[in-house]
Amino acid sequence: MDQISRKDFLVKGLVTGAAVAGAGAILAACKKEEKKAEAPAASCNDTTGLTPEDIQQRTNLQYVDQTADPAKRCDNCALYIAAAAGAACGGCNLIKGPINPAGYCASWVAKS
Repeated sequence: MDQISRKDFLVKGLVTGAAVAGAGAILAACKKEEKKAEAPAASCNDTTGLTPEDIQQRTNLQYVDQTADPAKRCDNCALYIAAAAGAACGGCNLIKGPINPAGYCASWVAKS
């Protein structure tokens, strides 16, 4: 059996250790990227805290989280209240609860 020097043994050990640590760091970074990519889009459909009448008002005005007509979005409606800094959902002067800027309702009015 071949004998290796202490220096060669230490070099091989350090290289192997660095390779294992590097691979672990790469895998951990990839896993974090996957978690970011899987994060759900912010939903403005949370009606907790609204009364049944408020929820019925949203239904009556046909509020949807995503508009079918890009020209008629909540964020270009005169009744829309812009979201606070860092918040995903705004508000509305007619409908209570969170409002998606990309949403729509039957009472949409163009901003003047």
